[in-house]
Amino acid sequence: MPTQRPKIKHPPKQSSQRALQNALKRRARKQRFRLRIVKLITIATAIGTALFIFFGLGLLISPPDINVGGNKANPFIIRTPKIPPPPKDMIILLMGVDVNPEGKSEKDAFWGVRTDTIMLARIRSKEKEVSVVSIPRDSKVYLTQSGRIGKVNSAFSIGGAKQAVRVVERATGIPIDHYAVINLHGIVDAIDALGGVDLYIEKAMRYNDNSGNLHINFEPGQHHLDGQKAMEYLRFRHDELGDIGRIRRQQKMMSALTKRFNDPWIITKIPGLIDVALPHVKTDLSTEQLLQLGWFGRNINRSSVHVSTLPGYTSNEDISYWVIKRQQAKKLLTHTLLTPKASTEPNEKKSANKTAKPTKIGLLYPEHIEESVNRLALALEDKGFTVICQQPKENLATEILQHDTDLPQNAIHALKNVDSSLQQANHVIAPIGGTFEHLYCSPREDITLTLGNDLGL
Repeated sequence: MPTQRPKIKHPPKQSSQRALQNALKRRARKQRFRLRIVKLITIATAIGTALFIFFGLGLLISPPDINVGGNKANPFIIRTPKIPPPPKDMIILLMGVDVNPEGKSEKDAFWGVRTDTIMLARIRSKEKEVSVVSIPRDSKVYLTQSGRIGKVNSAFSIGGAKQAVRVVERATGIPIDHYAVINLHGIVDAIDALGGVDLYIEKAMRYNDNSGNLHINFEPGQHHLDGQKAMEYLRFRHDELGDIGRIRRQQKMMSALTKRFNDPWIITKIPGLIDVALPHVKTDLSTEQLLQLGWFGRNINRSSVHVSTLPGYTSNEDISYWVIKRQQAKKLLTHTLLTPKASTEPNEKKSANKTAKPTKIGLLYPEHIEESVNRLALALEDKGFTVICQQPKENLATEILQHDTDLPQNAIHALKNVDSSLQQANHVIAPIGGTFEHLYCSPREDITLTLGNDLGL
């Protein structure tokens, strides 16, 4: 019987073709990861819209390269995309919508729902500024598609984004270039993916609705909010200001998120953001425009965002409406959204604000910081401002409330330069008699400076 030779096992040799295939697969994986980053930048604008800083994630892509792992021999470096040109100046209608409980797909998730948040945002590319006007959801408007009077928040449910654009244009006289919509329940997941947000809450907030499974319980002070807590903060409307107070909290959340996006470590949150973003966003902005806005956001900080609310009053008819004050609204909208802004680059001679008509300042502050406020008042006077009123008031956040819309922009810049603690104060355009007439101590003020416990004085 012939003797069988034992089989000798040789170590497998990898062919040059297979080695090439494996190298191509590794390269393809890296390219897919790069594309995910680019895709995130693209959708970041739309996500941030509903988070009230719709270009915020552009802040993350400011380094030329991003090293996300590997070792010294084989570093895994993402080459960031070529910097796009700045975006054109534009006005965008930003909407946050309720959830359609019957929606079974991404398409019908936006069908038949009402807008809970409505904002007009003006992008000023050259000045690196954003002006935002909040429109109360109960605003009384003519609903063009149904041919009847109703609330502005029902326009989207009647005819979608295009109908909402037509209704808002008719109500405000502002031409709208684009729209962006986000499903508000996406905010919970998005803020969780960001690792939460830090926010100063100036007063106690308590509300319980067992049937709606909504329980809100906040003490005054500094808080770190996860997605659910942030949503509770945004939904609270059970105080003397009702929906107008809720709009102010939306604007404060916008400011807090702007600060959050400045954290360089937020780059590690990108994968989670990608996963939660796509199902919740709908916009007519092109990929190129979204990418441009993302990069534009690198130069945006809290002091470059100016917020206001459409002036009006609550009318308790058969249906409760927010009735727009036409004359005041026209002046506010023209000032914030239509009038070109001059450059706000510092100029010592101009920013001293020593003009023939000094800017009149009122100060509202918690009583325990009165000594610090007195020093601030002297500093304001030294810079050419006139402090005409000082009054203790609790439960405030630090904000600059501009009542006179005709003030030159360098007046706000000069005011922030008086003390470093004012650099990141929210700038709110709030004509007296519009929406925040309770926040002043003299009707002759051009600006009310509200000082809260968040100031650190």
